Amino acid sequence: MKHPIFSAAALGLALIIPMGASAGLQGDGNWKIERGDTLYGVARELAPGDGAEQARIRKYMVENSPSAFTNGNPAMMEVGKVLKVPGAKAASPDDVGDIELSTTPMPVPSAAPAPTPKTTSDMSFKDRVEAKRKAREEAERRAAAERERQAKLEAQRKAQAAKAAAAQRAAAERQRAEAARQRAAEQARAAAAQRAAQAKAAAAAKPAPKTASAGNNNNPYVMCESLNSTERCNYWR
Repeated sequence: MKHPIFSAAALGLALIIPMGASAGLQGDGNWKIERGDTLYGVARELAPGDGAEQARIRKYMVENSPSAFTNGNPAMMEVGKVLKVPGAKAASPDDVGDIELSTTPMPVPSAAPAPTPKTTSDMSFKDRVEAKRKAREEAERRAAAERERQAKLEAQRKAQAAKAAAAQRAAAERQRAEAARQRAAEQARAAAAQRAAQAKAAAAAKPAPKTASAGNNNNPYVMCESLNSTERCNYWR
């Protein structure tokens, strides 16, 4: 059935449905899914040439027609189910009747309401996929940066450990050299002391000079002593 032109105010939409719109559009303003329909195709039918309005319609239909999608997947619509359109009257999935819409123009507001900031819930399915992709790339970038930071820290730790080990080896070598020097000095002192003791002992063991005794030729009962063993005591009287 062909529908007459009706204004966006009739359905609460910022769009105009042209004559000869797809037969999926029901008389109550909702959309019955037919074979070959896609979410993007339906949105283009309802708001031709207006990408922002198409995105809003897609978001509304996904959020308000969960039973029209298999496993909640917007890319898998079930034929015969009804997609709820913004501004249309409430309809059950079995409501497929057509009604004639009034052709009387509705008053057009003097000024469009100011657009509200776009939030995550206002994003289209494509925008949400793109946002998730960017978030995943950012998470991977941060993970790579963290791995690089950890690698640098590990390299610094190994360098410090190697430096500390080298310093420890050098200190141990200095200690060994000092100990060897002290042992050599102690051995030298001991040897010198031993030589001094030996010299002293040798000097103490040297015999006393011999004395010569000779009898007085004139008086055999008188003895004399002399350091000269060949000397005679002839001068004794």
